[in-house]
Amino acid sequence: RGHKERKAKVLFKASNDLIDGDFFYMLADGMQMMVQYGGKSRLCSTLTDLPRDDDEAMEAVAALITSEWGQDFGSMCFYDTNCLSDPSRYVVGGTDRSWRWQKCYELAYLQ
Repeated sequence: RGHKERKAKVLFKASNDLIDGDFFYMLADGMQMMVQYGGKSRLCSTLTDLPRDDDEAMEAVAALITSEWGQDFGSMCFYDTNCLSDPSRYVVGGTDRSWRWQKCYELAYLQ
């Protein structure tokens, strides 16, 4: 925690107040969507060749996810509970909140 947590959030351009659960959700979702949308080989080769150094490994994963989903992937309101609950930050008309509610309360229930 501390320095490494701040560095990881900077790599993804995530908010400094992003809660741990939201950060890990964003990280896992960025990788699992690569499997879902045809990037499985690229994901697997990156993970197989990760450096042993923790900082370098996080940099490699951040580079992979941001190259796949864009530089703003970690800074979007979609993964940030605080942003989604703040009307001054959340863009009305977006589908972020409704999709998050549906997958947490309806889809996850079926699993």
